[in-house]
Amino acid sequence: MYSLIDCHNHSIYSFDAVDTVEAMCLRAEELGLTAFALTDHSDLNGKNLTECIETVGQSVDKVEQFRSTHSLQCELLTGLELGEAVDYPKDAKVMVKLRSYDVIIGSYHNSPNGEDYYYIDVQKMSDMEIRTSLQGYFQKLIETVQNTELDVLAHITYPLRYVVGDQGRRIFLSDYEEQLHLLLTSIINRGIALEVNTSGLRQKIGEPLPNKTILQKYRELGGTMVSLGSDSHNTRDLAKGIKECTQLLSELGFTNITYFRQRQPVFVPIG
Repeated sequence: MYSLIDCHNHSIYSFDAVDTVEAMCLRAEELGLTAFALTDHSDLNGKNLTECIETVGQSVDKVEQFRSTHSLQCELLTGLELGEAVDYPKDAKVMVKLRSYDVIIGSYHNSPNGEDYYYIDVQKMSDMEIRTSLQGYFQKLIETVQNTELDVLAHITYPLRYVVGDQGRRIFLSDYEEQLHLLLTSIINRGIALEVNTSGLRQKIGEPLPNKTILQKYRELGGTMVSLGSDSHNTRDLAKGIKECTQLLSELGFTNITYFRQRQPVFVPIG
């Protein structure tokens, strides 16, 4: 019987989520989670710092208020998903210091032209254009790890949700082998946890982000710290895929799941 840990989730304080903080916390308890982190979006764009301060601040305050008034078996944790921080380092520092979070998740969603891959029609792009775009994306992830204060790096194959899963373009990860090697070694050297984002299991791509091949490479390089997140934006998807990905990590030789409490790693044995 695995401990269920889900540390990447969103509430109505994220622009693309639909359920309240209270509903998410109660669902985490109902599902029997050991630990649950609410990590609402702070996707920086150079113009929205005030909005990020307001929404993330409210999200964290709501979690803290809820856990002070409810006695649950599930450990409720505060956090944020800090997106595009490497592009806006001053704004990122403001968000990092805004609250005493349990966990800061770093992420990157954009192509080199600044557009989220969610919105890009890659059918209009040649194979070389896609390859160049993804090379730029992985370079941004490397810079994020090397220059941003974070505890977890999220969904490092995020673009593949859409390029491969939704739009059916074929990608060879071997084309990015050197960048992925540098990215994974940078994660290890910085003492950051690599997130296994389970959202792909319920999407067309049909695999976690990153996939088994990359997780195996991370393990071979000496990586041991893995975090789990369903990336749920509603109570329906909370914890989906967590059990399956915990099993996958066990099969690959990982012995612990890592989550963060007051920015310090907590290791939960698998099994």
